[in-house]
Amino acid sequence: MTPTYCLRKNVFICRSGRHWVVLDANHDRYSCIDAEELEQLRPWLLNPSEEPSRSIDSLSDLSSTIRQFASELVKGEILTENPRDGLPFAPMPMKAAVASLQSNPGSAPLRASLVYAPSFFRAARKADKYLAGYSINATLQLVRSLKAQSKWRINCDVARLSRVIAQFETLRWFYPREYLCLFDSLALLGFLALNNLSVDLVFGVTAEPFQAHCWLQHDSTVLNDTLARVSGFSPILSV
Repeated sequence: MTPTYCLRKNVFICRSGRHWVVLDANHDRYSCIDAEELEQLRPWLLNPSEEPSRSIDSLSDLSSTIRQFASELVKGEILTENPRDGLPFAPMPMKAAVASLQSNPGSAPLRASLVYAPSFFRAARKADKYLAGYSINATLQLVRSLKAQSKWRINCDVARLSRVIAQFETLRWFYPREYLCLFDSLALLGFLALNNLSVDLVFGVTAEPFQAHCWLQHDSTVLNDTLARVSGFSPILSV
């Protein structure tokens, strides 16, 4: 029987330079795996899009070093040998960012923005409260619960997004909190949801040095950051 390792559910990966970066939402942590070391294990990784690179008959085909490496990944709950608990070892498919929404802070007149103030402060307070007990898994649950609302898909186009985000950026000056990518992305995501607009929250990483960032995206358009900045990160999760 061919030994096969699967990626655990709620564990996400992407390639960044000489490493694979792992986002483990089950345990609220990131880690990096050397790509060359992982390549030796690839024939035993479940990935339907690729054929095994050589014939494999049993676990005895693995060298003791690779067997130990696989055991550590299983023990660390990144991989599993149980296909019922696992997924193919592959990055999440998502649209690459190719454009950025041009919206300048304060571009909407303050008087016009006041009608949006209740939904803005509701979304900002919720994001603030949420971050006090932050976890990656809770983020995924929060975003998924919002996206389950069917009315959220109404009239979501770049022109309307631009107008509503301009209102958010005007009102953001009146919320006493320094910029933080996760807070601002969650607050804007919640604000857009209250205005019946659906977007995706994207997490990106770099391995050397390790950095994590997040932004909002609609199809292939970045909504609250520049294309130049997000292009420096490898997307690892979109929800």
